[in-house]
Amino acid sequence: MQAKTYQDLLKVCLAQTACTAFQTWGFTDKHSWIPTWDFGSGKGTEGMATLYDESYQPKRALNTIKADLFYAGPPNVQPRIAHKPRRDLSAR
Repeated sequence: MQAKTYQDLLKVCLAQTACTAFQTWGFTDKHSWIPTWDFGSGKGTEGMATLYDESYQPKRALNTIKADLFYAGPPNVQPRIAHKPRRDLSAR
């Protein structure tokens, strides 16, 4: 269900030219405040909404987003531009 939700939201974003970013919050369910909230299930797990599980393993939702971005390609998704390093530390 989580992967489908992320996929649906990303598709809406990709369909809109004004949507220039797709942001998620948090990093793993281990450090998310959401699992402490019980949304009615009594399990306290409905809110595990990040893209990585408590063991820092990617969830299906992350792989779904990556695949959708890959297949969307340009002009919807622009390649990353590598940043120049501030200074060369190897010259020491």
